[in-house]
Order: sequence, then C-alpha cells, then structure tokens
Amino acid sequence: VNSINEIADMEEVFSNTNTIRFDDKIKFSNVSFGYEEDKSILDNINLEIHAGKKYAIVGGNGSGKSTLIKLLSGYFSNYTGDIYFDNIKLDEKNRNGICNSVSIIHQDPFLFNESIRDNICLHREYSTEEIDSVIKITGLRNIFLEKGLTLDYVIKENGQNISGGQKQRIAMARALIQKKSVLILDEGTSAMEQKSSYELEQQLLGKSDLTLLVITHKISEKNLKRFDEIIVINDGTIEEVGEFTSLIENKNTLYKMIEV
Repeated sequence: VNSINEIADMEEVFSNTNTIRFDDKIKFSNVSFGYEEDKSILDNINLEIHAGKKYAIVGGNGSGKSTLIKLLSGYFSNYTGDIYFDNIKLDEKNRNGICNSVSIIHQDPFLFNESIRDNICLHREYSTEEIDSVIKITGLRNIFLEKGLTLDYVIKENGQNISGGQKQRIAMARALIQKKSVLILDEGTSAMEQKSSYELEQQLLGKSDLTLLVITHKISEKNLKRFDEIIVINDGTIEEVGEFTSLIENKNTLYKMIEV
C-alpha cells in the first residue's frame, strides 16, 4: 500500500463487509496465543473491556501487553478461545471489519507525502468543525497553526520534516476524526514531552464516547489514578484488574510495581 487513496479504499471495502460493532463490551474468553506453536505468549486470558471506560495496561517487557491489543485488533487468528465484540464472535469472516471500531497509535506511525489535512482526513470529506475539533484535542493547533503553518503544509514521506511527537499527534487526529469507538495507544505518545503527553491523554480520558486502552510504562500513582481500571499482565497472564486504590490495597502485583 503506497498511497492515502489505497488506504482509504481498503478501509471502505472493510467497512462494507462483515462489520464488527462495539456498543457494550469486548470479551476475551479463555484466550491463549503463541507466535510459535510450543511457546505461549498469552495463557488463558479472561477479560472484559466495557464501552466508554478508560484502561491502563501495565506489565514488564515481554509480559504480553502488545500481543493482547493485537489480538483485540484482529492482527492474529491462530489463537485458542474466543473474542467477542458485543455478542459477535471475532472470526475469519468478520476480522477485516474490526477496523470500523478500533484504531491503534503506535510509537512510529506512518505519514504520507501529503498535506497535514490529507494525512488526517485520508482524502475523505469532513466538516470544518470536525477537523477543528481533532486539531484542538491533539494540540496540533498550538504546534502547527500558531507557528504560521496551515493544514495545507506538506509533510515529507513518513514525516521526515517534523518531530516524532508531531507525527504521533497527526496520527491521533486521523484516528479521532473517524470516530471509532476504541482507541489504543501502544506507546502512542512516547515521542512527546512528558507534560504534553499527560495533557493529551487527559483530553482523551475526558471523552465519554471513547473506549481508551493505554499501554503505559508510567507506573505511578498520579498516572494510574486517572484510569477507570488497570489491567496488570505478568508472564502472559492477567494477574489483576481493577481501579488503582483497590489494587494497591490488595498489595499484590501492582503494589510491588508502583513507583513511590
């Protein structure tokens, strides 16, 4: 895939066939997965993600955090167990349709050699109000527009003429303008300054219509208290799920990880 139009056309095809919707909850039921047949990365995962809630996913390197969200996003099909979107089981027939509900922002998102506007809108028609809204939420107004640049400013391929944090903000605006119900940040604000990252996440946490999952390495009380629930993964299993105070009172895995 080499162009915005090809990306847009591909998503249009997916959106018209076997669409997966999410209005209530995503459910993992006894899900196990390994990249190699004899080596499990996730083992017997049982988990519910409820619409509109905000989740922090924490765990050490190699614990299975990124693999969990890849399964949720339909990246892999060779797992055991079941994944449901509302009451619809994720399978080969509807896997492509998951792009209607889920967006992922990675550490190094891809940008096209096109304008800021086209990188956000992917050549689709959106109102001025919709574009202005995502520019405000992601902080692009301050970074670009107040520096004398416009939405017509052309980004070099893969963002060679802008910073990593600016790339992540544009990718975030692209995800938000499509109004998908689930947004996943897999180190999606890692290239931003700490203050900017915190402020942007606060904007996302305030969106009641958005289900947010953030893989975070900021294991601190200030950060984790902002989320409705914390999912603690260790060695491929979910050890704890709950809000910050109750998990700390339990004095189990999160309590041992917390930065004091």
